[in-house]
Amino acid sequence: MHRFLTLIAALLVSVSAAAQEEIPFQKTWSIELGTGIYPLYMNFVPSRALETELADKGQQIYNKSDAFVSSVTVAGVYRISRRSEINATAQLNWRSYQIRQYPAFGTDPNGKDRYDLNQKTTYVGDGVVFVPAFTIRGRYLYNPDDLLKVYSGVGLGIAFNIAGINSTFSVFPEITPLGLRFGCDHFYIFAEATLGNVATLAHGGLGWKF
Repeated sequence: MHRFLTLIAALLVSVSAAAQEEIPFQKTWSIELGTGIYPLYMNFVPSRALETELADKGQQIYNKSDAFVSSVTVAGVYRISRRSEINATAQLNWRSYQIRQYPAFGTDPNGKDRYDLNQKTTYVGDGVVFVPAFTIRGRYLYNPDDLLKVYSGVGLGIAFNIAGINSTFSVFPEITPLGLRFGCDHFYIFAEATLGNVATLAHGGLGWKF
């Protein structure tokens, strides 16, 4: 958490310096619909609490490692110089999983069902994991005046894993070595090579700027 606060302080210093240089600020908002290769932190969800809850019923989660996750992002962008901007974003990621049931074979001394973990499971339904995340990042635009913009960025975010009876949160850095954005004043498409709260290797989609 202290690294998160350090980053915020550094960004505030940058904003103050830009203001002293009389750089005109430009503030915009955008909504993005995207998909990508799921973040590393999503390996830890569904949470252990949910897995334990299902295990008591003889159930297990399958297909936890689906490659693509859907996301919605709302971003506030502050342009602090011609090529530099600060982004404050709120994201909601989600992905589904399958629930499989082991067959029961009697009860234990406490009257609870026993389950044969050596037998084949049967599909009994689906579940959904929701992961909201908040990120602050800085971006550098190599060609801010072109229709196809190229940029890089770094940031830090916090993600909340919501599954089962408990939720946990994690703090993760974000690194975007290369991002591409193509479009007009309001609508655009984007593709990023990134590691962070939204995706692990790649992320892309459609955006509306207003």
